[in-house]
Amino acid sequence: MADASSERLDGWIGAWERNSTRWHMPNVNCFLEEFLDVLLAGQKAAKILVPLCGKTIDMKWLADLGHTVIGVDGAEKAATEFFTEQNIAYKVEPCDAIQGTLYCSMDNKIRIYVGDFFKFNQDFEGQFDAIWDRASLVAIDESDRLQYVNIINSVLKPGCHCLIEAMDFIPSEKSGSPHAIPLECVRELFGNDYNVKLLKCINGQEDGFYSLVPFAPLLSRFHINAILVSKL
Repeated sequence: MADASSERLDGWIGAWERNSTRWHMPNVNCFLEEFLDVLLAGQKAAKILVPLCGKTIDMKWLADLGHTVIGVDGAEKAATEFFTEQNIAYKVEPCDAIQGTLYCSMDNKIRIYVGDFFKFNQDFEGQFDAIWDRASLVAIDESDRLQYVNIINSVLKPGCHCLIEAMDFIPSEKSGSPHAIPLECVRELFGNDYNVKLLKCINGQEDGFYSLVPFAPLLSRFHINAILVSKL
């Protein structure tokens, strides 16, 4: 692992160790609930990837609907807290390919790879029917975005969709993660092999969850966008 990548992963793990995880939602994400049918396009028992999953309860919600959910995260604590807090029996095994571990529910419907997401590829789980990006693209450094999109492109089946929750604000008003990623930036990142569509935009300064994040009152505008990225 490169030094820069190792430092970023260490920073992520450190945030979990300090319980500095204000991005964690206590409820199922409203965009996922509203646009699940659009994301899956009628697919039943889909295999869904959740990059940088943390301990989001979205994973249990999707599994309870009959889907298989694969999460990837850098923090061991996120995986253990997810299974413990959701009262899901699980097993753990080493995963050398990601230089970490694999957490599996006993029914194998939820699997979380703990390690460096940038080592994830088709060899782990093949291709996916859908991808739910709950603020993972906005979390990574700008220099890593193309590598992230290349991984998404390699593991998403043709004709399938990725639902992205993205933040849009004036970049000069805030530095660091999460980063602003407007709709046009998403279009540029994914290129001509994808159709990119804005499904919904909400005012983050008026939203019950996002209005509470420390930087929200400091921004002159703060939008949360639901963006559907469709592989052609």
